[in-house]
Amino acid sequence: MENCIYNGKEICTYDLKDKNHLYISELVEEWKLAAGEGKLICSECGQRVYLAAGPIMEPYFAHYDKLACPYGNLTESEELKKGKRLLYSLLKRSFPECEIHARYKMKNGMYSTCYVTSPAGNDIAIDYHLQHSSIGKFQERDQYYKSSRITPIYVMGINKSGKDNQISWYENLLQKSMGLCVFLDVWNEKMLLKRSFDYKVGSLRKVRFYQKFYSLEDILVDSNGALLCDFLEECEKIDLSITEEKNQYEQMLRARDDIIMNMNNIRPDVLSTALECLKRGEEHLVSKRYIDYIVANNLL
Repeated sequence: MENCIYNGKEICTYDLKDKNHLYISELVEEWKLAAGEGKLICSECGQRVYLAAGPIMEPYFAHYDKLACPYGNLTESEELKKGKRLLYSLLKRSFPECEIHARYKMKNGMYSTCYVTSPAGNDIAIDYHLQHSSIGKFQERDQYYKSSRITPIYVMGINKSGKDNQISWYENLLQKSMGLCVFLDVWNEKMLLKRSFDYKVGSLRKVRFYQKFYSLEDILVDSNGALLCDFLEECEKIDLSITEEKNQYEQMLRARDDIIMNMNNIRPDVLSTALECLKRGEEHLVSKRYIDYIVANNLL
């Protein structure tokens, strides 16, 4: 487990390493001594715990009798543990003046991976998972965040990033919530951001896709929960190009209609009057040529 109580305050194993992932020796020694003196206490069951901080595995607090506490009996992969520490460090860099929590218990009893308590009230929660949950569980969590005015950042393991040029049903849920999908490559310490653009040009459905890797050191989180990098700028460029594509299609349709109208000697002003007459049931006031044109082009 990553948290315990020491001298009445919560401490976290993610603080034991610096930005180069090297142990802060003085802090390790202090917490190990505290454990020997019985000063490290599990926040769930109140029993004594000790610090395990080896050279290979991620550091953690462990129960002397781990079966006595559900929290202490949790097992996690090294990928998950390191990923949680990396995300915790990202928030520490982004909000040096705020309280950052790991495995934060919210008012509804659910836990978020990391949590930013903001003095301004716009709290941020990171949810990091290697496997996706069900639609129902995701929606329950997402609705709670939104109703509580908590900004969620959903992060998935890189092995769930899917194939190029498409997003999965679960990634679609993430994109609906955040506007993009976020994946963490723990071993290379990178984030993959991706977004799908689903739109229509006339009756034709089109899909575009954009993704980009970023080093974790090059990313910060702002007070609104947005990831500070050029990804959103690149997405805005794609949005503009999609708008331009739609406009060009509309211009093409108008040009085609103008050609057809000229070929049939159809005047726009007379056509507009003819449409109004037909809507009022005054078909006898409209010439057969205009009626045929309106029917052929499904204008009513």
